[in-house]
Amino acid sequence: IESVWLSSYPGSGAKLGWNLVQALSGHVTGDEHMLNGAALDHVVSIKSHWPHPRGSPKVDDMIESVPRAVLLLRHPMNSVATFFTYLHEREHGDVMPPLEDWMVWRNTHAAEQIDIWAQHVDYWLSHYDVDHRLIISYEGLTDYEGGVPTARALAKFLNGGNGVTTIEDESVPCVWAKVAMYKEVEWQNTWDDEEDGYDDDYSAAGGAAFGDGERMVLSELESINIKESSFYPYNEELHQRMVDAMVALKDKFGDADARLSAHLEAYIRICQSHIARQAGRAVD
Repeated sequence: IESVWLSSYPGSGAKLGWNLVQALSGHVTGDEHMLNGAALDHVVSIKSHWPHPRGSPKVDDMIESVPRAVLLLRHPMNSVATFFTYLHEREHGDVMPPLEDWMVWRNTHAAEQIDIWAQHVDYWLSHYDVDHRLIISYEGLTDYEGGVPTARALAKFLNGGNGVTTIEDESVPCVWAKVAMYKEVEWQNTWDDEEDGYDDDYSAAGGAAFGDGERMVLSELESINIKESSFYPYNEELHQRMVDAMVALKDKFGDADARLSAHLEAYIRICQSHIARQAGRAVD
């Protein structure tokens, strides 16, 4: 089997990603630490958080032997907060971390983690060009409208590997609903007669075009993320740090990758909205 990397910053939906990969392909998945003991040439994907400290430096030695990668993005505002929750639960058990604990951790560690989030994205984009990578988002995978087009994009990408045949296209909606939404459904597939935007066509700027479902998700990311992140707030300085990091990534990689550029632009707008609210300005 020709494996692909499934890379994400911690707190970005790695478990959802590997469960969906396994359901779409019927093959076992692995990880950078080889915790399940599966040989890398017997897994369809290899989960990695590297170069985050929770990842494995062995990835540096392995990366050339894996020809393609999936980068799973999530807004740093939410992924960093989710990483904090993970750390808190490891120490205190499965309880909701109180706001005061977040504030202490945020003021000590959040700036560093935002930088690491950006370093993670830079690392994977630097190693894999647009023809050898797929960028998807947690927001897209977990959205009712965007989930099926995103899952189909993932299935199509996996299908490009030697020894990998994914499920039939018409089964993708039901598999996505079961894995991402934890539901058994009789799915009325509204995408069958529409272009989902993930054909082999590429936009002038590079990268796969967007289907209506994912384009909607990108346009509505602000309301999705404001709702999810309201309990663990960031200050204006940290929001600006996210903006600066994402603008730098967009300037470095965005011209060659329309999908990346669209995701980063949506994420940047969310931070700018928070900054404007905190400054008491009207939000455009």
